[in-house]
Amino acid sequence: AMHVAQRRGAFELNCPAATAELLSKEMIQSPVVVMNPRFAPPDRAEYTIGVAGCGKRATYLVVCADGGTGCVATGARNTIQ
Repeated sequence: AMHVAQRRGAFELNCPAATAELLSKEMIQSPVVVMNPRFAPPDRAEYTIGVAGCGKRATYLVVCADGGTGCVATGARNTIQ
C-alpha cells in the first residue's frame, strides 16, 4: 500500500523524491458476507497514506484485498501546493 501511494504521489506531484507516510489503516468486511457468505468478496484493508515532496503533499486512499497480490490507490485528496 505504501509503495502504491508513493509511486502515484511522486507522479501526480511531479516529484520523484516524494515520500509516503501511513496515516491510518482499517479492515473492511463486505456486507454481502452477512447475506451470503459463500459468494462474499474478500475482506479488504483500506489505508490512508500521505505523500509529500517538493513543497507539495496529497492524501490517498489505498485499498488492498486481504490475501491478494495488489492494491489500488484512489485519486489525491487535499493536495497542497
